[in-house]
Amino acid sequence: MIFAIATTTLNKEVKRKLKTGQYSREEVAFIYMEYLKLKKQRESGTKVAGISMAVIWGLMLVLPLLSGRGLVLPLSVHFLFLLLLAGIVLFVYYLMFGIFKQQIHSAMKEHYTDVIEEFKKNKENTKWKHGKS
Repeated sequence: MIFAIATTTLNKEVKRKLKTGQYSREEVAFIYMEYLKLKKQRESGTKVAGISMAVIWGLMLVLPLLSGRGLVLPLSVHFLFLLLLAGIVLFVYYLMFGIFKQQIHSAMKEHYTDVIEEFKKNKENTKWKHGKS
């Protein structure tokens, strides 16, 4: 079975135009909104993957105890599996979000920081209205 991790990188042409300020404010807002949509979609998928890995780890811990065959691994081995699975989830999360976020923020830093701040402010206001913290 082969798995592919969908890493996202910023297009070189878009990155160059963002760094040199060649886009209008509306175009940059649209680009950033598309980035946020992609991030939201992938975060929900990553959340499902993380929950699935936690369930698998729990089953690895419980099922041998229920089978009664004496194939119980030491607790330290289960802890190492937990660390391995958590490391995999964090690594995949970084590949899917971290690189792209760094690229888009560094490209927008010089000319379009107001767009990033506006989206952050809108996000905080939305959380406040819905009673989230």
